[in-house]
Amino acid sequence: MSLFAQHGYGKSNKIEKAITSGDLTGVVLSPKAESPQKLIDYSSELHSKFPGIKVYFDPQFYICGLQGEVTAGKLIEYPYYTGGLTRASLSIPNNLRSFSQDVLGFQNALNVDALFSPTIAFDSFDGRESQTAISLAYESIGAANTSDIYISLCIHESSFRNTTAMEDFLNVISLLDTKGFYIIIERTNSTDKSTSVNSAVLANIMKFIYILSEINGFDVIMGYSDLLSVLFAAVGHPDFCCGWYNNLKMFSESNFRPSSGGRRPRKRYTSGILMSSLLLVPEIATLNRIGISPQIMTESPFNSIVSPTLDDASWTDEISCLHNWHILNNLLCDIEPLSSVTTKLNYLTEKILQASHVYRTINERFPSLDAKSNNSHLNIWLAAISDFRDQVGV
Repeated sequence: MSLFAQHGYGKSNKIEKAITSGDLTGVVLSPKAESPQKLIDYSSELHSKFPGIKVYFDPQFYICGLQGEVTAGKLIEYPYYTGGLTRASLSIPNNLRSFSQDVLGFQNALNVDALFSPTIAFDSFDGRESQTAISLAYESIGAANTSDIYISLCIHESSFRNTTAMEDFLNVISLLDTKGFYIIIERTNSTDKSTSVNSAVLANIMKFIYILSEINGFDVIMGYSDLLSVLFAAVGHPDFCCGWYNNLKMFSESNFRPSSGGRRPRKRYTSGILMSSLLLVPEIATLNRIGISPQIMTESPFNSIVSPTLDDASWTDEISCLHNWHILNNLLCDIEPLSSVTTKLNYLTEKILQASHVYRTINERFPSLDAKSNNSHLNIWLAAISDFRDQVGV
């Protein structure tokens, strides 16, 4: 169970710092963020500096299937990029074979530790797009000439409302001759609270991971997972990816649409105790003033910047990212050695109840937390755990 950087724009040297500190053990590279040659050079540089780390490449081929105005960034410079793919063009077997060969061919020049197949996004497990995703998986396995290939899946969260269709889809992909799966859960709205997902949907995502990872023994890498990694870590042995901006922590189609502008996101502090993040101003500042901030903090080399006195200017984007990775990695390291899914879920349930208790203490003194800072996710997580346990009997 490892934490990887979800690479994107503005990487600076954050990834190298977090690998050196032991909070990251690899990276999933993004073609949207860097030109082909720069990405080839960066992959070689990482392997040279940090022998043993994992370097993967998300082809982001799903962008090619988006209709309308698309912000593809540097992806347009990649040899396999074909914008505005239609259902008709994706229904031709020779096209799918060619797409798979081109995507995998580029990765062979990139010095990655395993190949990731191309895929398209889908919002129904029994729809036409999901069948195209399966066809791309088969074509990629045939073209790879290696067992070190992960099948990419980009699944809208609404797909998980249909349990029967999900299970039928699992029955098909569980027969694939592949190393594992790189799974992206597409969210409806990238501005929502990332940890809040419908509890029934969340339980089925957990079941999806459990069947692939725990039951069938596939390697599973969850893209853009951020704090949801904590919940998913309890049901198998996945690896997780998280970046520094919100669009590298939570995946949405809007990440690839022209930006409408807006103000800079307000600074936040990730709390391992609350399994959430709080605004530096006014929330952390207020908790400092009333003496509650120590209750939300777990070990981090960056805590002195925010408590007992907040130094807002020193909490840079880089520090915020490094702190978030550190907290995530610590949470995953606490879960990983537990002996069974049952034990992990028991442990996580207790952590959620402890977080609820701390939130009650906060709310008694400071009841006006921001919508993304409050405890709304905790009851959802408890309901999802209960539903998941009922379904799989753990």
